[in-house]
Amino acid sequence: MRIWCLFGRHKWRFSYHHNIPLGTAMSIGDTLKMLDSGEAYTVYECTECGGQSRLCDGKRVILSSREMEKP
Repeated sequence: MRIWCLFGRHKWRFSYHHNIPLGTAMSIGDTLKMLDSGEAYTVYECTECGGQSRLCDGKRVILSSREMEKP
């Protein structure tokens, strides 16, 4: 990851929802409950370097290399 990601020079785009499988048969209500409780969260990917992050209490948290996944 480059230092410019931390200073907002790169654009972040939606990548996937952690803990929610892509081909899920879960209801929308269950999915929203998981997102609201923090059990699942949205992961964003940097368009320049491929680093991943998530928003936690309104702040961007960069994921470590062992936390990164590919959907």
